[in-house]
Amino acid sequence: MIDLDKMTVKATIPVSQRPRGIVASPDNGKIHVVLGDSDSIAIIDPQKLVVTEKLPAGRDCERGDVSPDGKVVAATTDTTNMVHFVDASTRGTLADLGSGHSRRAGTMTCWRA
Repeated sequence: MIDLDKMTVKATIPVSQRPRGIVASPDNGKIHVVLGDSDSIAIIDPQKLVVTEKLPAGRDCERGDVSPDGKVVAATTDTTNMVHFVDASTRGTLADLGSGHSRRAGTMTCWRA
């Protein structure tokens, strides 16, 4: 966790050996970290600075995003070239859609303004 005012490390939160994309929820109540080595997304409580749960994210996930209402979490995979959509409250998979190409080098935004 970085203190942006002081530009210093506030805390280090162990999540996995291969953390990837980091996304804050729209209300800033949660931090989502895509974990490529455990095929999941860690949900971090920014106040307590701990992982509170992990959501399934698909094999070899690379990037993530959160819907504007915070109800859906998405992750792209490099190996299968898929986008996995997960219901944030039930942890159930909503859809697995082919992206057509590897998302490793790019960023991800799933939601229209």
